[in-house]
Amino acid sequence: MAKAVAVPRYYSPLDKPPVSPTPSGEPTYIKYQERINSSGSRFLEEVGKSNMYDLIQSSLEQSLIANVVRRVIMGDTTMFVERQFLDFVDMPKDYLSMQNNILALKQYFETLPLDIRASYEHNPEKYILDVGSDQWFATHEGLFQKMYPDSNSPVIDTEVPVSNPVKEVIE
Repeated sequence: MAKAVAVPRYYSPLDKPPVSPTPSGEPTYIKYQERINSSGSRFLEEVGKSNMYDLIQSSLEQSLIANVVRRVIMGDTTMFVERQFLDFVDMPKDYLSMQNNILALKQYFETLPLDIRASYEHNPEKYILDVGSDQWFATHEGLFQKMYPDSNSPVIDTEVPVSNPVKEVIE
C-alpha cells in the first residue's frame, strides 16, 4: 500500500491561511517594589496589582486630538510646560566613576563662596539637588557677574572657532 505524502500548502492573497485569535494575556499586572531583608539581601516584594486597560483609558480624553485643539483654541496653555533636557553623554559607566564624579562635585561645592554654601546649610547634597532651580539662579547671579564681568550671562562665547575660515570673494 502506498503511503500518502503531505504536500505543503501554498497560500496566495486570494487563498489566505486560517486565522486564529492570539491570546490577549492578563488585563492586570503585578507591581513589585525592591526591599532589603535583615541579612542585607535585596528581593522583590509584591505590593499590588494594576489594571492595564484602566490605566490606558484614563488618558484617553486628554490625548484625543479634537480635545487638544479645543483646549488650545480656548486659550489653555497648561499643556505647554517648560521642560528641562539633560545631557547624559558623560554619565559614569561604573560605580567607581560615579563616586569620582560625586567627589568632584563636593570639592566644587567647597570652592563656592561662604554665603552660597551657607544658603544650602553647608550641605553639598542640597546644593546638587537644587541646581537649575530659580533659587539656584538667584543665588548664583552675583557669582556669575564676578566670574564674567563683561557679560550679562554665564555663557562667554557661543561661536566655535574655525581653524581655516573660508573667505567669500565678491566680484
